[in-house]
Amino acid sequence: MSFPDACRFIGEDWRIDPAKSPDRLATNAEKAGFKQQFHLWQPKEAMTPFLGWTSKAQALIDWSHEHLLNSPEQLNWLQIKRGISLEAVKRFKLGWNPKDLFRDRKAWDLPEELSQSTGKPKKLFIPAGLVIPGHDSAGGINLVKIRRPNPPEGQARYYFLPGGVAAPCFFGNSLSSFIVVESELDAVLLAQESAWVLTAVSTGSATNRPDSKSFQILSRADCLIISLDNDEAGGKAGVNFWPEIFPDASLDFIPSTYGKDHTAAYLAGFPLARWLRLRMKQHHEPIESDKTDNNVAEVNDHAHVVLFESEAANLLQETPQARCNQIILAALVLSDKLKTQGLNHEAEQLDILLEVVDRITETEPQQNMTAALYYLESFLERYRHAG
Repeated sequence: MSFPDACRFIGEDWRIDPAKSPDRLATNAEKAGFKQQFHLWQPKEAMTPFLGWTSKAQALIDWSHEHLLNSPEQLNWLQIKRGISLEAVKRFKLGWNPKDLFRDRKAWDLPEELSQSTGKPKKLFIPAGLVIPGHDSAGGINLVKIRRPNPPEGQARYYFLPGGVAAPCFFGNSLSSFIVVESELDAVLLAQESAWVLTAVSTGSATNRPDSKSFQILSRADCLIISLDNDEAGGKAGVNFWPEIFPDASLDFIPSTYGKDHTAAYLAGFPLARWLRLRMKQHHEPIESDKTDNNVAEVNDHAHVVLFESEAANLLQETPQARCNQIILAALVLSDKLKTQGLNHEAEQLDILLEVVDRITETEPQQNMTAALYYLESFLERYRHAG
């Protein structure tokens, strides 16, 4: 079974056009080619910004952070539009620059650049917007990005402040449990929703790779979750590169019905906090899979945690572990939907069933599987059209 066929079989839209992506895990020969390609991959040496730049960047971060704490409108936007709490703002020192700034490049330890139109030295441009600091695993400043609320036509919304280093950024204190995502703001949200247990690592782009320092840290992780955006670029990198470099990591895409990234899913009602708890629990307490169907098992190594809230009861040909996971995730989402619709009694019943399943997880794997299917499948079938 090819990868696209397997995705269609389990009912998930990976938003990958096979005609445009012939390298999308279509055959075993292609898979072998990918393995050979990434087996030869070596991380680039970790770089750090110049000391003068770091000092100025820290001053900008501190100054803009105080501005944000005194800007109720911006704090409200972060809460409503990004799901980011005041506590997360303070933990990761997000900031707000109220107006465009122009600074001397030499003062920032940057090389001089001349304007093509005037021949005079250029100033360092620092646009107005949300200031997002990025740090390495030791807490040193890697970069500063600024989200511009109204960028000029043709210019990017996210501005990379010159002098920073394009390297993975770590949001959190854990050096053993990680989730790798693309966006810095998604990383802030996920660290928050994990109750600060996970360190969220942003790559900045689906095509960016870990440097030597990040590679060493992630390679030693007890729990490593790869969760890039659920689009073509994220799908390619998530399925092709990361599992080959980190074979013990789990791959978890956000369900495409909720959007392509974690913030979109959160705002659409996807229970990120519960999803993360389940992912971490399964990572530390893995359930043995039925390996009788090698094709299906291989796909589920990458896709078994994708959520199918309306089709959980019909996954008759999934491996037991994957089928159990789908139903539990479906139940988590359904519980939240029932509560938002005022069906509190039904939601309470479902939450009790989920607690029963959690308790059974401590016993034998097969008992866990049987109980989850028995208790939850009938409930889901009854309420599968809710919402």
